[in-house]
Amino acid sequence: MNPNVGIQEVCNNDIRNQVNSFSIIGMFLFLVLIIMPEDVMAYEFNAGFGLGSSTLTESHDFDDGSLGIANTDDKNLATTVYGEMEFNRYVRLELGILDGGLSTVKTSSGGGYFWVSGPVDVEYGIFGVKLGAVGTIPLTPNNNFKLLFKGGLMHWVSVVTLSDVCCEVDDNDTGIAPYFGVGLEIDLTRLLAVRLQHEQFSVDAHSDYFLYDYDFDYSNVTAGVVFRF
Repeated sequence: MNPNVGIQEVCNNDIRNQVNSFSIIGMFLFLVLIIMPEDVMAYEFNAGFGLGSSTLTESHDFDDGSLGIANTDDKNLATTVYGEMEFNRYVRLELGILDGGLSTVKTSSGGGYFWVSGPVDVEYGIFGVKLGAVGTIPLTPNNNFKLLFKGGLMHWVSVVTLSDVCCEVDDNDTGIAPYFGVGLEIDLTRLLAVRLQHEQFSVDAHSDYFLYDYDFDYSNVTAGVVFRF
């Protein structure tokens, strides 16, 4: 990083942002709970996990105008763990955790307003807690094959580490963004199913060092198992 810019560790509002984000999710969950039927305990609870591939891109490529051709690895291992409350054969409530892995950028700088001349390394990733609704469409009379459509809110945390020959700094942020997904679920038994799904969301994350904000686009495809209780 260019020392002429006077780069220093920034005391930001991460804690306040996290409190506000969780307040929004908490309010959404509270509204769901107060309209929930009294006999909700009679409904099914599902727990599942998935593994697969994810892609995370940043539209500006962390460039201050001084970077050369970059070697970018934005394909990662995607993991997701979730629980569901199944009200009926058509509607579920989902609460889950998503880990999109870490992408890397390796390049060099000729010297700019941020980067110092020399090698440049960037590591970045997105992690989140998701809360949303899942709609299911049975494809067979016995409901063993189902299409899934999901959407809700993601409390995300972006992790960015910027390194050059001068310094290494973290440029993280947090916030709320909508997420969407589709999937296919196949029941193997009454208590066990397999699921193939795709999820995606976009994030506008604040940067303390660049003249622009980060524009992250995330998508994944995962396959996993669902347990019913």
